Amino acid sequence: MRKTREEIANAWSIAYGKGHADPHFIFATLLGIERNQAKRLCFEYMYSPEGREVFAIKKVHEKEQEVVFVYNFFADMLKNAGLEIAVPALQEIFNMMED
Repeated sequence: MRKTREEIANAWSIAYGKGHADPHFIFATLLGIERNQAKRLCFEYMYSPEGREVFAIKKVHEKEQEVVFVYNFFADMLKNAGLEIAVPALQEIFNMMED
């Protein structure tokens, strides 16, 4: 069954706005869908025009832009200093955080 925008918005606020250990599971449960569907729907909502108006999501997008700016700034500095080989991909850096 297709969910309304309001149902998705309410479920998103409950699942992701309260610091749950597994927000995708909560989102899936609230909407009666599988976890992988919930993950996809979450990101679709976050990048939709409605989602971008949610305060928390707006902050995520702002932080994402800041991180990319800072990464590019330092990557360019290292490249200009002839240290291009020392610049890991941004995803590699995020993977280091998870280890």
